[in-house]
Amino acid sequence: MFEFMLTRKFYETMNRDWPGKWALPVKDLPPDMLQGIGYPLFEKTIANLHEAFSKGQYGFTTWTFWPGATNSYLIEGIEQVWLNKITPDAYLTRMQTLFSQEAKEGKVPPLPPRTA
Repeated sequence: MFEFMLTRKFYETMNRDWPGKWALPVKDLPPDMLQGIGYPLFEKTIANLHEAFSKGQYGFTTWTFWPGATNSYLIEGIEQVWLNKITPDAYLTRMQTLFSQEAKEGKVPPLPPRTA
């Protein structure tokens, strides 16, 4: 199924009908493929992402490079901060503790090189 989701036809159809809801790779996606689908901001965003990726520039999402326990606490802990159950400092300290432990255990995903 996933291989099908990476096909040009699927990507074009899904983003024409439901733009932005299918977070599929855009590095090799020609930005002009989505021009004229009726969502100018989405079209511009895809074109900008494509240009940035082509230059080896990228960002990350929280679920991309955090190891499991750290990622879980990222979500659970921030909700505790928002509800005033813990302080931001306590949250960050716990995040660092979890991340350091998981890094020692080799559970941190490697960052990809920033090359085009």
